[in-house]
Amino acid sequence: MSEGNPSRRDKFKAAVADRTRERAEEDSRPRGNFVNYSPEFTSFTVSPVKTGSKVVRLLGLPLPKEGQVRETSTDCKIIRTAWLRGPLGKKWPFVFPVIDEKGTVDKSFILMRLIDKVLDGKWNSERKARDYYHAGTELFNIVKSNGHPENEYEQGWKPSAGFLINCIDRSRMAWHREHKKTLVLSKNYSPNQDPAKSGFYDVGVAPLLYKRIVDDVVEYDTNGDWEEYDVVLRRQKDEPFYYAYHGPDEPKKTTDEEKALIVLGDLTPEERSWELWDFDKAYAVTTYKRILEHVGPYFKMYDAQFQANLYDELKGLVDKEIAAKNSAAPAQSTTQAPASQASSPEEDVFSEESEAPQETAPVAATPPPTATRERAAPAQTASTGIPWTQLEDGSFNGTKYLGVSKLTAEEKAAVVSINKEKKAGEFAPIFNYKPELANTIMLGFPPEKFPSPDFFKTDPLTGEALG
Repeated sequence: MSEGNPSRRDKFKAAVADRTRERAEEDSRPRGNFVNYSPEFTSFTVSPVKTGSKVVRLLGLPLPKEGQVRETSTDCKIIRTAWLRGPLGKKWPFVFPVIDEKGTVDKSFILMRLIDKVLDGKWNSERKARDYYHAGTELFNIVKSNGHPENEYEQGWKPSAGFLINCIDRSRMAWHREHKKTLVLSKNYSPNQDPAKSGFYDVGVAPLLYKRIVDDVVEYDTNGDWEEYDVVLRRQKDEPFYYAYHGPDEPKKTTDEEKALIVLGDLTPEERSWELWDFDKAYAVTTYKRILEHVGPYFKMYDAQFQANLYDELKGLVDKEIAAKNSAAPAQSTTQAPASQASSPEEDVFSEESEAPQETAPVAATPPPTATRERAAPAQTASTGIPWTQLEDGSFNGTKYLGVSKLTAEEKAAVVSINKEKKAGEFAPIFNYKPELANTIMLGFPPEKFPSPDFFKTDPLTGEALG
């Protein structure tokens, strides 16, 4: 194979070479207080669970060499995500842009500029902790801990890294055969309090697991390619947290239960036919519009505290983003997303109800629908039982919904009921939308008051046009 067209084996060898270089750098750093680990690992703790291991067949190519890019959008990927709490107390998922395949966050991103400024400080060697210049301010508490400094599990706005990889989970072969899809490794799973609803998954696993797989499995395999053998993954409470074993080649290190799940040989034609998850679509970078809608008021708070003009800059970026989208796609597409990318309650892991990290073993999880992709329009039949006329003329509760007359049939069809009871701080009753639209809800005007799905063109309350 020519140098310009490396084989799969060459790419795995390159991944091993990269990790060899990185290990040398890691070994040269001081090890006290976990300083050789990035922040997302310093507080990484789990507890024993019923199933402490997984047997999987990993799919796709490893992370590319430095300076190169992934070949396909289904190859493994490192992303940066965070949950930001909006003014009404709800949490929203944000995907941050990265500048390389190692997951280095883009510091020029307007949201990162706000975060870095608010969390600016210096290391105090005596206290062995960071002294924050702006600690104690309202904005600091919002950014550092989503307004809940008393919650030790609250990670705030700073994005953490997640490693995404397609796999076949040997303990869930019936699911694979039924859905004809792969799964994605996930660090945590938290069951829903409502047994009728699906639980919540973390986004991927710690990138540390990738290092373990390359260091302890790929490097010592004759062929290297992880698609040719099953891998046993284990997670424990203490450092090094993860273990990875070559399923067929390390029988002394695997349990009888794990051996029973290990499959020898190549992928079957059926397994090769299963649909892989497209990580670039499922985790597209959050748009400026969503930033403005969900946390825009905090940019105003930033401007007041630092005598800046970040809010107007954000609005300008939104205008450019909308103009670019309109010029690139003059005709709105209503094509249904592929089955593997379609939103459904079973696949909704970007839930605003996700709070403290759960302590479980690595699990294979279905990734969330992207927060920014185009969605199929709802059915073109307006919801029945909604008092549209009374809402419009104000007889429903004394508030005139000036945008009702401008709503399309598709927009009305998204509303399934109305929350008539007012809560503290609410300007008007809030519409309850179809469950599959949960990840599309954006705030309207005034921004902290009335939410609606992102395909709405009109604010139902004020009648103002939405960008």
